[in-house]
Amino acid sequence: TTRFIQAFGRFATKAVYQLDMPQFKTLALAGEISVDLALEKGYVILTLEDDVVLGLGFYIHNTIRSQLPRSEIRETMLEC
Repeated sequence: TTRFIQAFGRFATKAVYQLDMPQFKTLALAGEISVDLALEKGYVILTLEDDVVLGLGFYIHNTIRSQLPRSEIRETMLEC
């Protein structure tokens, strides 16, 4: 699913959350970040500041939990 979202996620118009670099690093290290979104519980497409589609997170109780494979997180962090 990560590859599918990375390929087609840029076309999504709903359930997209753009992370800034500090949020991304927190998500990578802690596995979740606290955010208050006007969304119901469910999957959200995660993008980075420059609109790079990272993959999916799961939004529940004002928290996005990472669904990104560890290998994807490391590769992206090395590029930034």
